Amino acid sequence: MILSMLHRSKKGFTLIELLTVIVVLMILIGVSMSIMPNVLVEKNLYNAGVQIQQSLLYAQNKAITYSTSQSSGNFEIYFFPQLNTYYVEKDINARFDPNTNSITGKVEKIVLPSNIKIKRIYLAKSDDTTTILSPPLTYVSIVFDNFGNPNYYSKDKNYGIFLSNNNETEILGIYISKLGSVSIDWVKR
Repeated sequence: MILSMLHRSKKGFTLIELLTVIVVLMILIGVSMSIMPNVLVEKNLYNAGVQIQQSLLYAQNKAITYSTSQSSGNFEIYFFPQLNTYYVEKDINARFDPNTNSITGKVEKIVLPSNIKIKRIYLAKSDDTTTILSPPLTYVSIVFDNFGNPNYYSKDKNYGIFLSNNNETEILGIYISKLGSVSIDWVKR
């Protein structure tokens, strides 16, 4: 009687149940590990796009606040697609010379992550201009006037600043409207 009570009070898992749980966990980990690199690259690409968007909005805000005339040209952003780098003039006295790379005042240099590249910059200066800016130009300068309007803008979804991962399986577009709003959207995902 005591022996049968001891046998009944033992509760636990059998070896088969434990092995089944371990196999299921290993399969789930394997599937998640194969998906993880793509998710990280996509997240890095989107974060780089948001960083550029915020830099453009920063320059626009500073131009509206501090520019004295419509053509004063302060707070420029210089994009160097081949170097995956851009420069943001951060204060009213800041100047960046793209030909000599000389800096006066507070200018921030931003280098994109190594797995992200500026694929192309394709913008318009006016409605009747079909194309402007794209490599082979060594740099592109974007500036906002005191009303927040950019010197170059996206006429449609074919125009913008385009980022991609190194093998170009994912492409993100940053669009600047004629009135200065800046948006981000996936071109290829």
